[in-house]
Amino acid sequence: MGTWFVKPEAQRVELTEGQWIEVKKYLTAGEELTITQAFTAMRQGREGEQPTVEIDMKRWRIMRCAIYLLKWSLTDWDDKPVPVTEASLEALDPDRLKEIETAIEAHSKRMEEEKNARHSVVGGGAN
Repeated sequence: MGTWFVKPEAQRVELTEGQWIEVKKYLTAGEELTITQAFTAMRQGREGEQPTVEIDMKRWRIMRCAIYLLKWSLTDWDDKPVPVTEASLEALDPDRLKEIETAIEAHSKRMEEEKNARHSVVGGGAN
C-alpha cells in the first residue's frame, strides 16, 4: 500500500532561448489551497449585503508560479543568477512571465493526466 503524501520531486521544463525552469512535479494539498486562496478574495459587503468574491488575477498568477518554481536559469544584466521570488516574477517582461505560466500550465496538465491514468489503473475501473 502506497503513501498518501506527495513525494518531493522536480522536473525541468525547457523554455525558449535555451532557458529552463525547474518545477515541482506535484503540489501538496496545502500548496493547491494556497493557490486557490490567492485566486479569490472575499469582500465584505455593506450591512445586509452578501459578501462578494473577487478574483485577484495578479496575485493568483504570481503565487501559482512562485509555488511551482524551484529554480530557473534566468540571470540579471551582469549574468548573475536571479533567485526565484515573487518580486523577481513581477520584474519579468510580461511576455516572459506568460511563457513561464504557459509552461507551468502544460506541466500541470501532464501531471494531472499522469495521476488520473495511474489512479484508473490502481482502481481497476470497477464500478
